Amino acid sequence: MNMKYAIIALLALLIVSCAPSIYTLSADQQKNITWKVYDYTKDEVFDVLLTSMQLGTATLMTVDKELGIITTDWLQTGGALSTVLTGGRRTRTNFNIINSKDNSSQCIVRINMSYQTRSGSFGGWQDQAITKVMAEKTIKPFFDSIQERLTAELN
Repeated sequence: MNMKYAIIALLALLIVSCAPSIYTLSADQQKNITWKVYDYTKDEVFDVLLTSMQLGTATLMTVDKELGIITTDWLQTGGALSTVLTGGRRTRTNFNIINSKDNSSQCIVRINMSYQTRSGSFGGWQDQAITKVMAEKTIKPFFDSIQERLTAELN
């Protein structure tokens, strides 16, 4: 019976390690997808962003309205089986909200997402690049949700 589980675990590990590599965003592509201009003031966007983060699952480590910084703690993702087989993954997000130089009623929000993985349950954490898939599934929808909240709360 134990041999059956060993074979299943070995096959799962083989499938994960032989998976095709995921396209990684270049520095220029990251710049285009990791910031967005909003037609609201820095204070308005900061307040909506902070409320959104407080309603989510991430623990906030830094909140500084004057500097326009919100930083989350590491958030580990994946279930128990994923953690045992691949070691797990985690993300931390830093938000910078700054006034637009061209228009005081606009601000720019920049997201800097740190992504780490580790091999095996006891391996050390390794920094990973943001992939196109990750950016499309997390950053863009997040920007869209902030726009929706701004529109709903301030218009």
